[in-house]
Amino acid sequence: MDALTLRTPVDVLAAVPYLLGFHPTDSLVALAVRGRKLVFQARTDTPPPTEATGLARRLAAVLARHGPTGVLLVGYGPPEPTGTALATFTVVFEGVGVPVVDAIRADRGRWWRPDCDDPECCPVEGIPYDPDVTEVAAAATFAGMAAAPTRETLSALLAPIGGPGLEPELQRAAERLTELSAAGTRRRGSAARAAVNQALATRRAGGRLDDADVAWLATLLTDTRVRDDAWRRIVSADNDPAHAELWREVLRRVPDRYVPAPATLYALCAWRRGDGTTANLAVQRALDVDPGYRMADLLGRALMAGLSPSALDELPGPVVTRRRPRIRGA
Repeated sequence: MDALTLRTPVDVLAAVPYLLGFHPTDSLVALAVRGRKLVFQARTDTPPPTEATGLARRLAAVLARHGPTGVLLVGYGPPEPTGTALATFTVVFEGVGVPVVDAIRADRGRWWRPDCDDPECCPVEGIPYDPDVTEVAAAATFAGMAAAPTRETLSALLAPIGGPGLEPELQRAAERLTELSAAGTRRRGSAARAAVNQALATRRAGGRLDDADVAWLATLLTDTRVRDDAWRRIVSADNDPAHAELWREVLRRVPDRYVPAPATLYALCAWRRGDGTTANLAVQRALDVDPGYRMADLLGRALMAGLSPSALDELPGPVVTRRRPRIRGA
């Protein structure tokens, strides 16, 4: 996809679902380019007219940080509110120095260029298109990329897996952790690394973790030091898919109270492979359970700001509270 030139509006419409990971509806999509390279993409629900200007300003600020030479705007939906929002975004972007090189609206298999009133090239009824029969779609399929039918379809991939639950296994895991903690931090750290190593090996072999293993990992992750070690391993793993497979399996199989840690780790995996949509969904899954979960909040803010994944390669250090020196006689 990086080497593919998008020559026409249909090429752009064919590329967007693969860039986002799903086929958007009632959405505005901004593709920021620098020269001939795509440097950032963003999607938002189509805002009502009263909110369009504020949202456009916030998105323009994010895009501007990537130094684009131009932005392609695509709106999905009917003329109102989609067309109006496209016009507002174009004006705001241009006003802050983010040039809009093209703006198109697509709906029900047809596309329009709202700022064009020439019936020869922009008929009132729109221009029919089929993104599935383009070179873009063929190249994306060849590269192993896929586009889910809807955003909800992607979200369902993170939904809990039904079943009898893990409460007995979680209880035993909690007792095991208590015994292990009594043996010292080093023993607990070694046991955690061994558990993650074994789980990764199982995933690489195409296996599925048993309930006791999932419960043990979930319980270990309640210690932020174990979670942070898993974070560092993801950063140094060069997008090894086993990490993503592991943490998605854990987050789907544990009760909600254990979800934030594996959901955040899975979000990191998705972000590092360029899948911002799934990363955002995983972050939201974590924050739905615990709105104060610090690492999920940090990752969510980085995604919203359009930062590079490398921005969080180094975890924030622990907060050290120093005692104030005592003054004799005070």
